[in-house]
Amino acid sequence: MDKQKKKAVLVTLKPLFENSPHLYVVKGNGLNAQEAHNLRKYLYTHNVQCKVIPNALLAILVAQKAYQGLNQVLQENSMVFFVKENPVAIAKIIKKFQKKTSKLPLKAAWIYQQLFVGANQLDTLTKLKSKEELIGDVVHLLQSPIKQLISALQSSKDKLYGVMKTLEEK
Repeated sequence: MDKQKKKAVLVTLKPLFENSPHLYVVKGNGLNAQEAHNLRKYLYTHNVQCKVIPNALLAILVAQKAYQGLNQVLQENSMVFFVKENPVAIAKIIKKFQKKTSKLPLKAAWIYQQLFVGANQLDTLTKLKSKEELIGDVVHLLQSPIKQLISALQSSKDKLYGVMKTLEEK
């Protein structure tokens, strides 16, 4: 690839890096055409873009975005998944795909501004809670004390009403 083509590729890939808060880097070799097509089709339904990027160009893009530590995994062919929302679902997709084909090992993932390196991190990524689940947990934790307070006040009111009613009858 000559210098002009590399610059053109960098220009087209730069917005992907800037607009995607999460990304996965997987080993892209070993997939046949049908497997690659099925994977891309499935990722497309989850609003994920998949690109095979030469490591030299990927290193330039990674340095521009300041993904600290991601350079250490840039060997062999790399497939990059650009994820805009719900990065945990993509980890589950990769794991499901690995069960079917035993291909697509995870090299690294940049999720919630944290770097996860190595195929052994895939299980950790599948167990992370999504943003919506975390918000739900926080709301539940905030509601619990309020519900207990209302319940205590409600029971005190009922007890007081019962005592007043008894005194009134005597």
